[in-house]
Amino acid sequence: MKWYNGETLLSYLENVDVNDYSEEIGFYLPVQRVCRPDYSFREFQGQIETKSAFKGQAVTVQLDREVDVSRGSVIEKDSGLEISSSITAALIWMDDKPLNNGGSFFIKTGTNLIPGLVAKILHKIDINTGELCDSDVLIKNEIAICKISFTDKITIDKFNRHKTTGELILIDRVTFMTSACGVVEDYTRSGIITENRISPKRPKRN
Repeated sequence: MKWYNGETLLSYLENVDVNDYSEEIGFYLPVQRVCRPDYSFREFQGQIETKSAFKGQAVTVQLDREVDVSRGSVIEKDSGLEISSSITAALIWMDDKPLNNGGSFFIKTGTNLIPGLVAKILHKIDINTGELCDSDVLIKNEIAICKISFTDKITIDKFNRHKTTGELILIDRVTFMTSACGVVEDYTRSGIITENRISPKRPKRN
């Protein structure tokens, strides 16, 4: 386009520093697996998202006491993570079927998988102008700000503070296909996680 004098998209993608990100605070480890080879030994496995050993390393952690921890729990210290059962998220809809208010899904955040629903489509975003539009339905490839509720409290944070607990996908409860992906923009606070506290574990499946 003659009016554009900036860098080309291809040039930017070839040279962008993928390690250029803001440092996340504290320590947190979403539990991926509980390792228990016998009755006397119980450890928790997962990938560290911030702090030592090193970010991105898969590790096994043994706690100094017995606590109720399972896949989907988060072990943390000084991270500022909180727990909530209601969030506001920006979603991109990827399903051929439209999204309506009240749509029910399995929602995955980190290693946690929990039932939830899109309580309300707050605004649809016009991808050409960036303007917010009122809408009760979302079709494929459209983006919207939505209110999402979970069946239980989960560990959560805004995406710009902690990426792993601030991103999510919506999974169709019948086909198990990914219907949408998105990021957390805000949440209703249910309580601040303090030192040595473990987030609520997800409901067990029958």
